[in-house]
Amino acid sequence: MLSVLFFSKLSAVLTVLYAGMNLHQLTSSYAYLLGKIDQFRALLAQTGGGSGLIRLNLLFYVLFPVAYLALLRVAAVEPWVLGLLTAKFAFTAWMDIRAERRIVAGLGYTPRQHTASKIDNVLNLIAAAAVIEVLVKPAGSFS
Repeated sequence: MLSVLFFSKLSAVLTVLYAGMNLHQLTSSYAYLLGKIDQFRALLAQTGGGSGLIRLNLLFYVLFPVAYLALLRVAAVEPWVLGLLTAKFAFTAWMDIRAERRIVAGLGYTPRQHTASKIDNVLNLIAAAAVIEVLVKPAGSFS
């Protein structure tokens, strides 16, 4: 029981950090992100590009989510919740990698992509709130 409580608390802390990251992205203006994109392109030109991006994408879109989901499972989160989160993480990864590829190809970042990203951030915040709710509710109260 103690281990489940420990992993639940750790999961809650990581979930709050994830929510904070999404809140930052949600409040970032289009102009701010265009500036960050210019910095990204300059860094990409200096480093020669692609292989580092692939490693970073694997880390952020595969390794971190899988580790987080495994932690939630150890914290006794129901499999159906984990399934929903897996789908949400996959959708976010698809959107972000698609935007990144467009940026790298020189196609830019459009206001439409910015709006879609904002909607995704809101959905991620809702998912984070739901995870916190699941972590603090007594077991079996969602059945």
